[in-house]
Amino acid sequence: MRSVTVKASPSLALVKYWGKKEGGINIPATSSCAVTLQGLETRTTISYTSGEDTIVINGVPDTSNRMKLYIDFLKTECGIQENLSIESSNNFPTAAGLASSSSGYAALAAGCVKLAGKQLSKKEISALARVGSASAARPVFDG
Repeated sequence: MRSVTVKASPSLALVKYWGKKEGGINIPATSSCAVTLQGLETRTTISYTSGEDTIVINGVPDTSNRMKLYIDFLKTECGIQENLSIESSNNFPTAAGLASSSSGYAALAAGCVKLAGKQLSKKEISALARVGSASAARPVFDG
């Protein structure tokens, strides 16, 4: 498989958790209550490329170190050795309080797993997504 496209809906916390557990990777210290916003979605296409890893979000290149580190993490976890071209867009406003990071990181994690041909459970994909953003653990499960 040379390219995959995945979608995820944002998960908006109604009752937010406060703080993270010690020694964990983005594991909340307390429970939260959230809803997945069906009809809103992040669509992410991931392709193997001969160039360097690139990510474009809503038409704008993302060169942040945070994203580079997360992509490196996913490639290691999924056994991907080639470089990736990642294009992601939302059909709703980004950075407007609608949890675009939750759907973005969930779609990226699910896409890398699918591209690598891995057979992981939703719980395992959720754990990978959570490393990028604690809220990204939820949209993997839909609903």
